[in-house]
Amino acid sequence: MKKLWLSTLTLLICLTVAGQPINDKPHLTITSFNDNWGGGFTAIHDHMRSLGFQADYQFKIVNQLTQARLTYSVMNNRLAGENASRMDELELYFRHPVWKPDTNLTVNALAGGYIAGNLQGEQIQNLVHRIVGVSEVHLPYKTQDRVFGFLGTALWWIKPMLEVDKQTQLNFELQGEYQWAPGYLSAAMGHMGISLSNQYSDKITLALGYKQRDVLFDKPVLKAVGSHETGLSVMYAMRLGVANFGMNIFPGNDFSSGYMGLSLLNWKDRKNLEQVNVITEFGSLTGANGFYNRYLWNVLTEIDRFQLDLHYQFWTLTKDVFTAYPERHGHYYQLSAGGNYHFVQPNDNLQVLPYLSARLGYKNERTYSGESAGKAYHVWSLNLIGEGGLRLKLPTGFLHNNCYYGLVMNAQYVSTFYKSDNLQHVSDYPFGRNLGYFGLGGFVMIDL
Repeated sequence: MKKLWLSTLTLLICLTVAGQPINDKPHLTITSFNDNWGGGFTAIHDHMRSLGFQADYQFKIVNQLTQARLTYSVMNNRLAGENASRMDELELYFRHPVWKPDTNLTVNALAGGYIAGNLQGEQIQNLVHRIVGVSEVHLPYKTQDRVFGFLGTALWWIKPMLEVDKQTQLNFELQGEYQWAPGYLSAAMGHMGISLSNQYSDKITLALGYKQRDVLFDKPVLKAVGSHETGLSVMYAMRLGVANFGMNIFPGNDFSSGYMGLSLLNWKDRKNLEQVNVITEFGSLTGANGFYNRYLWNVLTEIDRFQLDLHYQFWTLTKDVFTAYPERHGHYYQLSAGGNYHFVQPNDNLQVLPYLSARLGYKNERTYSGESAGKAYHVWSLNLIGEGGLRLKLPTGFLHNNCYYGLVMNAQYVSTFYKSDNLQHVSDYPFGRNLGYFGLGGFVMIDL
């Protein structure tokens, strides 16, 4: 492990070249995370780091962007038989840049601490479960509250590769971090990826990484979580205006987690909106179809109102589709792409913007035992999706000068024209259903 991190540090320093710094503005991000929000790429058993909340405040100290982060996690290993139990964790994390040998490279010092034990996680989790109508999880806490401190370091190398315009850049990123909490854990991570960012803390990132979490606190829950959060990972993160959404997937461990929330205090010194570059939507779907995230780009044709439409939706399949729930449940995801046409051009006023969308989609549905890591069944299908909707757009200047905000309502119909049939089906779940459903969400139109 030491050789790996020395090699990574050497690589970072050797690759460093001069470039324009990214002026990341101060901001406060408040999010909630859940293993149910990881995009539907992995099994969802409502265990490991099951849910939690985070407040992340980044602010200037001596002209350096300093970070203070508070993370509350509810953890369990409910599929571990006799060792099944709970543990909650509260992490306080501080980061401050201490050295910038180059405009692209930043060396950060880390410090903070953990509180581990019974922090009322069971009550919070089961309150959420009662609200959404899924089974409660009752497990014992097998540890008393303990406090641990940690120190660490983080290296960031961010190289602007392409100037999209004077305020927006496409970047290549390398990041590494090491954290040592005596008696609790030793954690190292590194990732590389690309990002699109501007001066106002707006950013979209896609990265490939590796994490290593060596647990020193001898508790089965923490050891199980550490094992699931060790290995190759794929990370997606979006922060546009007030909207925040992202996910972290460990494909080798069949585990993932996602988050959603708000970014605040990042509205100063923004330019006025001149043209809409990207529209993003996030919302919920009726009929056990979960969440969706959509991106619209003005790059498909020269027609301003005809946009490239990328649409992704996912959810947990529970009692709405399974008669045998909770003994059996599952999840699905669907990625679709096509064109979106809106009939009215956005302007600075309050508007109703009708639109139509047509897309081709790939859907993967998976079912498995709800109480054990048993055999799973899955079927994939190809679909045609037709959609019509209305966007209610608020006037300009609401929160951010370079953004339009509003609500969206839509109706969708999914028609399956091909379904794989080489795997065994589960009798109580109709794979590859033709579906009609409604959606309700919010959107951000942004001039990056």
